[in-house]
Order: sequence, then structure tokens, then C-alpha cells
Amino acid sequence: MNSILTDINRRTFVESFAKAFFGVSLLPSFGTTHAAENKVGGKAKSVIFLYMRGGISHIDTFDPKPGKPEMGGVKAIKTSADGVQISEWFPLLAKQMHHISLVRSMTSTQGIHDRGTYLAHTSYFMTSTITHPSLGSWAVKQLNPVNTVLPGNILINGSPQHPRSGYMPTQLAPLPIVDPGAGLQNSTLPKKISESDFVRRIALAKALGRPFVAQTPHRDAAAYLKVQQDAASLMKSDHRGGRCPQLGHA
Repeated sequence: MNSILTDINRRTFVESFAKAFFGVSLLPSFGTTHAAENKVGGKAKSVIFLYMRGGISHIDTFDPKPGKPEMGGVKAIKTSADGVQISEWFPLLAKQMHHISLVRSMTSTQGIHDRGTYLAHTSYFMTSTITHPSLGSWAVKQLNPVNTVLPGNILINGSPQHPRSGYMPTQLAPLPIVDPGAGLQNSTLPKKISESDFVRRIALAKALGRPFVAQTPHRDAAAYLKVQQDAASLMKSDHRGGRCPQLGHA
């Protein structure tokens, strides 16, 4: 996994993934073998990555083993995809299986949950010297933002072990949502703070921050100021509230 060949293969895989889902090339320097191909734009506008940390077993969900003792009391059912069976817990999903790409060949040598989780989020082994970025941070870095106000990378109920932006600047880190039912926390002004007070404080923060960033040639300083400005823009936008009728959440 640490050889140069494996590193190139990993980058080739990520590039192919990006082309399929986003219609772009994340790592063009490693995509020379596809240079002559016609560029095809991806249809996906967003990606939702559901990661079940310590969740239900694969044999009880998408990789059942009919007739094997490991299955226990869970049964496998047919789906709309020829030859593909999934758990009986997903009867509605089984009807849409012909729209789904199911990968059952993924393996790992990482026997510890934390290390396996890190590998799943970054495609790199965990080390003590560096923290690699998650896929969401890569997407935000390489793709043009769809919305100039709303963050392009959101993390819901993320664990403290999530790599977030890793070694990338802080502004590429996902926006954390602790309670999805409560919407975006701390996105409204306190009752004692008026709109004019808020504008004045933001102006003061910029006046103090810009000279400091100019005198401090470190990317973390500029990243902090950028995060501060993005947060202020979000608080003043019309995207703070609203309810999703299908989910009933803010």
C-alpha cells in the first residue's frame, strides 16, 4: 500500500471516482492514459456519504450469506437487479436495486475500528505524523462552489476521530452539525445583539484580522479569517432556517 505504484493506483481510482460523480478530474497529472477520451460531465450535483460507525453487520444488510450459519435469523430477498440479494430489512430498497452499484469486494488489513474508519474516509493508512483530508475536503478544494453562501462540505454527527480537512486549510473542513433535528447551531444572533451591532463587530474583526494575516505568512491565519467571514455571510443569508417537508427537520 505504501509503494509508488499503489499511490498512483489510488490517485487513478480517485480521479475515476471524481469523473463519474462530479464530471471533473481531481488529479490530472495522473490521468494521462485518459487524455484522449472525450470529457463527459457528471450528472450528480451532490454526494451523501453515510458511514455507519460500528453499525449493523454487512451480512445483515447488503452482503447476506444464504444458507450459512452466520446469517442467524435474517433472510435474504431477491431484488430488481438480476442475481443480487440483500437483507429482508430492505424490501423497498430491493425494488430499486437496479439503480444501485453494490461493491462487495472491499477488504482491509486494519483490524482496529479507528484505523479502519480513517482508511475509509481518506484512503490512507493512519500514521502518527500526518492527518489526511477526507473526501469532502478534496471535493471542496477542487470543485467550484455550487453556492457562494452555503458550505460545500457538511458533517452530521461526526465523531472526534473524523479527519475533517486534515493537512488542508481550515476553510476546507466540513461544517459540523451536531443535531440534525435542530438545524445549524449558532447561526442566529443572540437576542441581546442587534443587526447593527453584528455588522459593527464583523467590520472590527476584519480590521484587526487583515493586518495580522498580512504580517503572519501562515496559511492557518488566513484560513481562520476566511472561516470567520464565511460564517458571517451564512448568518446574514436566507439559508439559516426552513424546514424539509419530507423529513420535518430544520
